Amino acid sequence: MSVSTFIKIKFGTHENIGSGPIHLPERELHTTATWFTLDERFAYSEADLEDQLEAVSDLMRRLAPLYLMCDTLDLFTTIQMKSTHTSKPTVYLYDRYPGGIGLSEALFKDADMVLEAAERTVSDCPCESGCPRCVGMVGYGDFKQQVIRQLQGLKGTI
Repeated sequence: MSVSTFIKIKFGTHENIGSGPIHLPERELHTTATWFTLDERFAYSEADLEDQLEAVSDLMRRLAPLYLMCDTLDLFTTIQMKSTHTSKPTVYLYDRYPGGIGLSEALFKDADMVLEAAERTVSDCPCESGCPRCVGMVGYGDFKQQVIRQLQGLKGTI
């Protein structure tokens, strides 16, 4: 999500007193990353696929630090529906430090272990369709099963 304009609001009355474009330099961070490419066959629609990307991203962001023995703020995730590198739906996990500190390389080596933990987290959750504990804020129909299929499909591909 990117923000392109701002609105000035007066305290107390909440009156709109102006607006304008935001001009900020692009943020760049030269670092290292590991990526996971999701299989489009496991989604019924583009919206489902985007939700699955968000769920896998959220799971990896929460679970990877447990296996890498780092702080949750040391890793960051981003998703792309059509990645510039793979042309497929992709989740990127990257070190939040310039040049990287080796976390994404370690994640690359232990990817299957982290993916198995993510699959267990979702499978063991007692909810029916997915909840904030297992798949994040999205949960409907058989969404939980869709995410499990994606995680199973990712194992062994990294």
